[in-house]
Amino acid sequence: MKYGFATPFASSQQVPEFDFYKALKDAGYDFLELPGTLINNIDDDEFQKLADYLDEIGMKSEGLCSLFPGRIKFFDIGGDELEEYIDWIFDKARLLGARKIGFGSGGCRRLPAGMDRAEGMEIFTDKVRKHIVPYLDKYDYEMVLEPFTPAETDFINTAAEGAEAVRRIGSSRIGLLEDTLHMIGAGEDPVQVVKEYGDLIRHIHISEPERVLPVEQYSEKCLRCVQAFAGSGYDGTICFETACADRKDLAVALKTLKKLW
Repeated sequence: MKYGFATPFASSQQVPEFDFYKALKDAGYDFLELPGTLINNIDDDEFQKLADYLDEIGMKSEGLCSLFPGRIKFFDIGGDELEEYIDWIFDKARLLGARKIGFGSGGCRRLPAGMDRAEGMEIFTDKVRKHIVPYLDKYDYEMVLEPFTPAETDFINTAAEGAEAVRRIGSSRIGLLEDTLHMIGAGEDPVQVVKEYGDLIRHIHISEPERVLPVEQYSEKCLRCVQAFAGSGYDGTICFETACADRKDLAVALKTLKKLW
């Protein structure tokens, strides 16, 4: 079991926040999960400083979330342009120690006007299979698809839809990412999710609604999700994806989560 912290809501996506990354290291986290948006927003010199600093403190960004910036619309981008971007960001992620790539990016995957879900699923899975899976092979990565609450996107909103996409793509390098915030927002039953799709879950995000960090106690709904995952025997990667109002809470939150597992 490896415990990490995804940083999009706790630190800047415009510039690296080295002191926050060090605070996570000092609090006992095993890895970072930096957003692809940060990589898109910094120049090569800033990126090299980031990579060097993570090496210096012994903290890798084993996960990468927020894969696509807002300018990319998955259903509109051409195959060659998509591959060019994927090769570029996967290579950058490699230098930060990435092993697992999260595909959330709800705005990126919104269905174009007039496209129904069935057509969207066919196009989406075909595009991932043809233009992303070969680069997962090249860089030896896993990719995890993250269902988002309907408030954030209109495509892949539940574990069932995520599982359908994973199975259609048909690659051992593709799995599911389950986020407690999105599960709660979509009204998912965590026990049923684990029962039906637990074999596909490769990564977990923990968050209370409104991206609140659970520190010493959990809400009933979030606790049910965590207990379902823990009870299933899951022992892969897990991380908080929350805001952080007080860095003193980081170590306490990690200790509380480990007790639940």
